[in-house]
Amino acid sequence: MKKELIFAMFFFLFIFLFFLQSMTLPFMLPNGLLASGFFPRILTVLILLLTLCYIVSLIRKMKKEKPVQEKKVNPRSIVSKQLFLVVAMALAIFLGEYLGVTVTTGLFLLVTLVFIEKLSWLRSAIFSISTSVSIYLIFEFALNLNLPKGIFG
Repeated sequence: MKKELIFAMFFFLFIFLFFLQSMTLPFMLPNGLLASGFFPRILTVLILLLTLCYIVSLIRKMKKEKPVQEKKVNPRSIVSKQLFLVVAMALAIFLGEYLGVTVTTGLFLLVTLVFIEKLSWLRSAIFSISTSVSIYLIFEFALNLNLPKGIFG
């Protein structure tokens, strides 16, 4: 719990530096339109607020809970999961051109959720399909951008 708090505080400072950098960009143009500094400033403020809420919740949890010994984690299992994730990402990048980005993203999520996060096949499939459909809808209709469709295009 203490490590999470330290990480969250460093993350807050890191994002705050991004906020300070965004202050150098113009927020609005003279004609009243939004300028290049609008999105970074809004996004960093949102992330700062969410991080601050997370820090407060961690502090409250630390006050309520008694100190508990952390579980010992086998370093070998961590390395094997990381290696599996790197191989899965490399395979997803390679297959993205052939199967299409939407299908590849769904398969990547399904495999990583089942084998790394140890979620059930059903929950993983529901999440993977809904994420892939959301990505497709956002890119095709909201952004009017075509993702590589691979053999399905």
